[in-house]
Amino acid sequence: MSDILSEFFEDTQAHLEQIEEHLLKLESDPAQIDLINEVFRSVHSIKGNAGLLGVLEILSIGEEYENFLESVRERGSATPEEVNEMIESLDKLKVVVQKERGETTPDPEEPVSEIETSVASVEDENSKFSQQPASLAETGSNVKEHVVPEEKKITFLTFTLAGEKYGLDIVKVREIILREPITPVPNTKPFVEGLMNLRDQVIPVFDLKSRLDISGCESDAEERNIIVVEIAKVTTGIKVDDVTGIVALPMSRVSPPKEFYGSVPTNYILGIGRTPDGPMILLDADTLCDPEELLY
Repeated sequence: MSDILSEFFEDTQAHLEQIEEHLLKLESDPAQIDLINEVFRSVHSIKGNAGLLGVLEILSIGEEYENFLESVRERGSATPEEVNEMIESLDKLKVVVQKERGETTPDPEEPVSEIETSVASVEDENSKFSQQPASLAETGSNVKEHVVPEEKKITFLTFTLAGEKYGLDIVKVREIILREPITPVPNTKPFVEGLMNLRDQVIPVFDLKSRLDISGCESDAEERNIIVVEIAKVTTGIKVDDVTGIVALPMSRVSPPKEFYGSVPTNYILGIGRTPDGPMILLDADTLCDPEELLY
């Protein structure tokens, strides 16, 4: 997990630098919608990956920043005041990122008066006495404590597709991005949407509705996100309607695939999760994005 967080912070720092570069250009010309869109994409990536890893404070600031940018994008340009607000929001995001990385410096200590010092020393002495161990009879140290082991949980990234709730093991997920331009490739299998450039890496993108044989289901939702999955160092993108968050489930709340009687092929299902918000189909990323499967 520490390696994943380290990679997250490196990626976030790169996005922050890109945002700052774009905002400097926007200061001279707030009508550059392409730059506003680039800022939005970077903020969306930071927010999505923070939600993926449960870094809630970055997620919260990122959502506020993203919502503000969305309103600006709808008009197609920004005012100088809105550019200033974007810069202020960037500063807030930087502070939170530094805090989560443990890079914040403590506030300088204010001088303490002699009276405060003497009072503190008395309190320290009193606390020493209060913290002295009691006798064996008082502490009950001769009584064995029964510890109930905590049940193992698996964390899933949750998303919607054609109105249904789905989940993917978060360990298999590399990142979440907004839908990018996809180049169709002829003579590939029907579920292969095409190829996408992900930071100079060309990856295949799957149409998940087609992959799960639910492409005929009616849905008003537009596929807004691409979940980037990595299996055996092979990267694949899968289109989903919307990423909704993360959920940790104990194995006791996951039913085997054989108990599922829906339209989704069971060979792609890891199980059915019972969440407070209702049942959720848990997909098996290893079979869904099998790196050995031929795509043509």
